[in-house]
Amino acid sequence: MNSSKNKEPYFEGGYFIYRNLVKENNYSNQIDLMVTLPYNHGIKNTIISLIHKAKKSIKLCSFILSDPEIYTELNSVLSERKIAVFILTQLDNSKLSTSFLSEEEAVENFYQKHLDYIGKLYINGAHIRAAKSAHSKFIIIDDTEALVMSANITTPSLNENPESGVFVADKDSLHSLVSLFDIIYQYGTEYTKFKVASKDKQFVVSRITNMQTDWLKQFANSNIKFTWGNEHRNLYLEILNLINNGDPNGKIIISTYSVVGLDNIPEFLIAIKSYIEKGGVVDLFCRGMNYRSDHLKNCTILSQLGVRIYGDLFNHSKGIISNDKGFIFTANIDGNHGLINGFEIGYCLEDDQKINLENFINWQIENAPYEFKINPSKNDFFETYQFYSETKGINVMELPKCITFNIPNGDPKLKNELNLYPIYVHCNSSKLVQSINVGNSYYSVNMFEDKIEILEKVNRVFNSETYLLQCEDITINVNQNITK
Repeated sequence: MNSSKNKEPYFEGGYFIYRNLVKENNYSNQIDLMVTLPYNHGIKNTIISLIHKAKKSIKLCSFILSDPEIYTELNSVLSERKIAVFILTQLDNSKLSTSFLSEEEAVENFYQKHLDYIGKLYINGAHIRAAKSAHSKFIIIDDTEALVMSANITTPSLNENPESGVFVADKDSLHSLVSLFDIIYQYGTEYTKFKVASKDKQFVVSRITNMQTDWLKQFANSNIKFTWGNEHRNLYLEILNLINNGDPNGKIIISTYSVVGLDNIPEFLIAIKSYIEKGGVVDLFCRGMNYRSDHLKNCTILSQLGVRIYGDLFNHSKGIISNDKGFIFTANIDGNHGLINGFEIGYCLEDDQKINLENFINWQIENAPYEFKINPSKNDFFETYQFYSETKGINVMELPKCITFNIPNGDPKLKNELNLYPIYVHCNSSKLVQSINVGNSYYSVNMFEDKIEILEKVNRVFNSETYLLQCEDITINVNQNITK
């Protein structure tokens, strides 16, 4: 009998670990920076104020629109005031996945509510078009004022999750943003109208776009930076420029929701590595998602380069700060979506805006409950999960402390994964365990009492209840041979 028992006191790899810090005072609001926090709805209040202030037009770009308060305000404009409302959004269900949305947005029946609100606004007179690649977030009124923000028009983004936004301060940038919206709205949108089949059912009409990418070259020298498709990547180039030209005796601070797809943006890794080798310090703040293996993998890459990484449970704010420059944007540090494809927006900050965003991110880091660590102890990891569950209000599913895994014959990789990495179970609404996630892999399973039979490898699982398997003892059974 070939037997081996998992006696490792740590989990291999990088993870977000609870720091057990006492939080400082609440964040103090700044005039030149709007934020969202549970006790500070600055972005939402600013959006509502702009809607009330509009006299001729409202141009809103948002990946998703599902917040009832903003929907009501827009409906009021359509029914009571002679103001043109233009909305540029996303209507492709295949793109509305949790890789684009925060987990809070993903569980609020966002897609149906989004379609419902968009459809009703269209019927009530709003001009609505959608681009498959749209992930930008900004609002323009009367072509004279604009707010660029990280927040989607969802209740979590406007009421709870850390978000940031600024007014476009200079006239040239404002003109660029207005023109960019108009060009993409007119020529870069695949979905342009609805056809109503009944009171409760409607269809979205699609078309082939006739966008000429050369039209966007006019914005090359603007403080408005953007990603459009695969051709225009000056948002990404601005991030690289800020890092490459940063003071080597100073610090780069980055805020993002997630860090994924770094293999597709090697220039970013080269810039970070070079800056640190010159003596610079890089701090990164993001959401501490121990349940997302792609996020952990890429944070580990940055950590091994020397980046200091901190996290919380809710961040969705994005930006980058050097000693003398600041840049706010709607993309994540994501080499799969946003930095090198899609439609994203960024804005080079004025001095006061830069200082205020820097203060906000530093405040987040100082109060961050998580710090990213390599090879943490299992006890620290389990303590982190307990903090996560209590903060999120999760009623943790009771699972056995000792588990026997029955695994397919001759799969040394799977056996290694079970021994070295945290194991998460994915359940349906009836609490039936249907799959597990260990390391970078997902497997369909059958679970009975304290036994889990692994069936086959599957794709990443979305929108399921997920719980950490806090095992004190793991037994691995290969071909009915219990190994300890």
